[in-house]
Amino acid sequence: MAKRKSNRPNKSGRNENPTGRFARLPHEVMLSAAYRSLTPNARALLVEMMAMENGQNNGSLWLSIRDAAARIGLVNKESVGKAFDELTGAGLIALTKEAHFSVKAAETSRARCWRLTFLHWVGVGGRTDEWRQFVPANKSAARRANMGLAADATYRKALAQEKLPVLNLRTTRDARANIEAVAVHELRTANPDLDAKLPKSVGHDLRTHTAVTMGDGGAAFCWRDGKTLRMLPDILPTLTPDRAQQSRIAA
Repeated sequence: MAKRKSNRPNKSGRNENPTGRFARLPHEVMLSAAYRSLTPNARALLVEMMAMENGQNNGSLWLSIRDAAARIGLVNKESVGKAFDELTGAGLIALTKEAHFSVKAAETSRARCWRLTFLHWVGVGGRTDEWRQFVPANKSAARRANMGLAADATYRKALAQEKLPVLNLRTTRDARANIEAVAVHELRTANPDLDAKLPKSVGHDLRTHTAVTMGDGGAAFCWRDGKTLRMLPDILPTLTPDRAQQSRIAA
């Protein structure tokens, strides 16, 4: 049996196991006006280029318009070209080598070569971060950027005000504990024509039962829904024996 590769990083801090890799897009980039101004096509292209980057080849990301179209599922090459222009204008990618046709494809790639500006440029230097100086090229880009930034600000404000609780077992249980059941004790004002459809209050004495999942074996409020006996949680005051006897007689 083949030995399973470890997900631990090597001495340089990198993980050489392909199954443990991930695409790294910093939050400061995603929350920037440059990223918010992108169309869905440009964002999809950025993700594909990040998938090509392996930590050792930023600045040598060879990608043609035809291959990019196949990666993001587009047929129109012009739309892919606009996506490249958007990413370049936003300062998120930069061209490192222009396409050329003077050599055969077997000798070297004829596609254009790119780098991601928010990641380390291998063999040259660190991050250049041109996206920090982003200026919208047109009104549409400015509108997308403003809408995205406003939506994120609204979300973070609601999060800070604790209007968006984290749903887990503890908070769900606490919320359920605060729900109060209200029992209808007086039905004299009900419409007699609809009396058959109203729930009938039945007080059952469960002290003699051992398989009780609610309360301490006291009284519970039940009603019949057709042939089904439905029961409220045991969160109401326990009935006295006289009150329970009256409920059974009334039922």
